[in-house]
Amino acid sequence: LKSMLSDHYAQAVTIRVPETSDGKAKSRYTRSFSESNVNTFKYFLKQETWDTIYESRHLEEKFNQFSSQLSYYFEIAFPFQCKKIKSANTHKIKFPQEILALKGECFLFYKKTKHLSSDHFLRQYYLRIKSRYRKAVQQFKAKAELKTINQCKNKTQGVWRVINEKRPRRGKDRNTICVEDKNGEVIEEPEAVCEILNTHFIEVGKRFDSALERRTSPEANVRSTSASFFLSPSCEDEIKNLICNLKNTKSAGVDEISAELLKSASHLLAAPLCHLLNTSFVEGKFPSGLKVAKVRPIPKKENSSTCDTYRPISVLPTLSKVFEKA
Repeated sequence: LKSMLSDHYAQAVTIRVPETSDGKAKSRYTRSFSESNVNTFKYFLKQETWDTIYESRHLEEKFNQFSSQLSYYFEIAFPFQCKKIKSANTHKIKFPQEILALKGECFLFYKKTKHLSSDHFLRQYYLRIKSRYRKAVQQFKAKAELKTINQCKNKTQGVWRVINEKRPRRGKDRNTICVEDKNGEVIEEPEAVCEILNTHFIEVGKRFDSALERRTSPEANVRSTSASFFLSPSCEDEIKNLICNLKNTKSAGVDEISAELLKSASHLLAAPLCHLLNTSFVEGKFPSGLKVAKVRPIPKKENSSTCDTYRPISVLPTLSKVFEKA
């Protein structure tokens, strides 16, 4: 190449470097439950009259109409967004300004006294500041960890949360599950793994049920009684109180509606939920849509590929808890 900058020719070299990947996902699709999105969700609910629910005849039809409308507004208000996955260090302690100022002073005197002898008065002053800084950091971390434990309703779970945050991550990503099929072949494809685990959890219940010894039929233990009880129709205020008394969690079932989101819109959903609940009592049925659970396989031990080492944790829709408590 003639560069016109020298009497020598320039040379161009093209090197093809293969792309390397560690196999871990760099981004994921998630929903944002920001204040503005929640307000958008409540705006659409406020405009809804729920006429299709009141005009329907049976509970299943009513609930399907309600679930369809609620899901439609949910998708508009909380669309999926692609977000970058952060590093494994999920919990960072934010130190107060006093400790940060002490850290800056400690670093400043370290640079000034690192070449001085240990008996120099400035070096001695630096060592005292360093000791104060370390003690302040340890005390603040201890208070932060104690606060984390106290905020958890399950104290044992809170203790293990603090311990696991300090432990280095080993082995495969916890979100990656590999299981063996009936032929002993290890399956890694997510959809195939879901089908294998789902089939296993269904069959294991049937195996335990068939293994139980039945000496008498269930009807033999039922005795007739003259006592009876009556239920009065629920009202909107009762529904609001039931929703407000739910645990303020962010976990959600297949409908993706958490207790926290349901509480924020309780005054807008009380009327249709009250109608559905009273219809449920009249027909003596429970909506089928509220019986569908999101099952999460939790490994009993690390690096296991057999289905028996996973226990299923079922998460039901939050609305089912309202029906159960009514």
